[in-house]
Amino acid sequence: DFSVRLTEVFSDNALIGLCFYFASLFRDHIAELHGFFPILNLFGPKGSGKTAMAVSLLQFFGTHVKGPNLTNTSKAALADHVALLVNGFCHIDEYTNDLEIDKIEFLKGLWDGTGRTRMNMDKDKKKETTPVDCGIILTGQQMPTIDNALFSRLIFLSFSKVEFSENEKDAFLKLKKIEKMGLCHITNELLNQREHFISNYHNAYDQTAQDLNSAMEYKVIEDRTFKNWQVIIASYSAMKDMIKVPWTYTELITLAASMITQQDQCTKNANELSSFWETVEFLTSENKIMDKVDFKIELTSNLHTEKIKYKWPSAKRILMINQTRIIPLYQEHGYRTKVKTLPSKSLIHYLKASKTYLGSKSSVSFKVLDNGRVMEDREALPISSEGNCRKVQRRITSAMCFDYEELGISLVTEKINLEQEDESSDELPF
Repeated sequence: DFSVRLTEVFSDNALIGLCFYFASLFRDHIAELHGFFPILNLFGPKGSGKTAMAVSLLQFFGTHVKGPNLTNTSKAALADHVALLVNGFCHIDEYTNDLEIDKIEFLKGLWDGTGRTRMNMDKDKKKETTPVDCGIILTGQQMPTIDNALFSRLIFLSFSKVEFSENEKDAFLKLKKIEKMGLCHITNELLNQREHFISNYHNAYDQTAQDLNSAMEYKVIEDRTFKNWQVIIASYSAMKDMIKVPWTYTELITLAASMITQQDQCTKNANELSSFWETVEFLTSENKIMDKVDFKIELTSNLHTEKIKYKWPSAKRILMINQTRIIPLYQEHGYRTKVKTLPSKSLIHYLKASKTYLGSKSSVSFKVLDNGRVMEDREALPISSEGNCRKVQRRITSAMCFDYEELGISLVTEKINLEQEDESSDELPF
């Protein structure tokens, strides 16, 4: 009855939340097998029900209220909090992307069971690490995209609805009444099935991978994201004959496949290179990065780089960047806005490893700046009977080349003839 009420209130997210609960009951076994245990992230605006769902799930382990505020709680207190339970889960609230870097690293460590490390000055002055033996529910109003390595450690659930009908409010009140009656007996009954879980989990894990891949039509998914979801779906599969829930395994696989695909797309949109190209696009719109000075776009069907000689059947637009200017401008923007940026060597490595990279072209000319102004070409006095010549001041350097169309960014503003546009349009604007 509790699972029915939970799904009435929190819809599809409740199914994943309950699967995370089943996995958390046997976290020690899962972590020993795989060396990690996923973090459940509930994201959404105020009043969307993310914290309410976390609190409801906590009732499986006794009467609990929401967890500590991540922003104003010390690392020592957080370490003590996550060490309270074994084979259960705890809640951490109010995640934001402007957290101190050490707290971001602390959250990342929870995935592989590493808590806070400190020097024990009272005993032998050796390092000691707080154990993490429970699942973590992380809630907040900001999507954890500041560090892609953190986001890939999460099972990401999005909450968006903030207005609820009377029937939904009534279902929530009924859910709270059930919670007051106590849910620990359910946990005790499931823990008694430990031998059943252990004997079935391995096969369930392998079968879940096949079923999820089939449901996603064998799309290429970031490996860590896929395995996080595989763990909790396999945990339900290993226990499905021992429990009653208001959904079928097939329905769960279909739902999980859709959510995995959405999270993987978020991961790709939030990765380090996406952030770099978004910054380049923004700085171009603000005239901080300039056409012909910091980059140039050429339409060509032939390109010769140190990587390969390209020849395409039709011309395509190639982006050539002056990395000696663009990368420092990108890092300066990150410093001003307090957005995490990659070191230049790491960024160049990622750029060269990207699918859009075509190689480096030598002897590319870029215009230069003088006191913030672009040095334009100008006519010089004739030095022969052939007439005037054009005096040019350029920077000749190697340029990194990319397939502009595949980047999905816009760096050049196209000019539109408004008079022709108005004449060709038969529709009135009113």
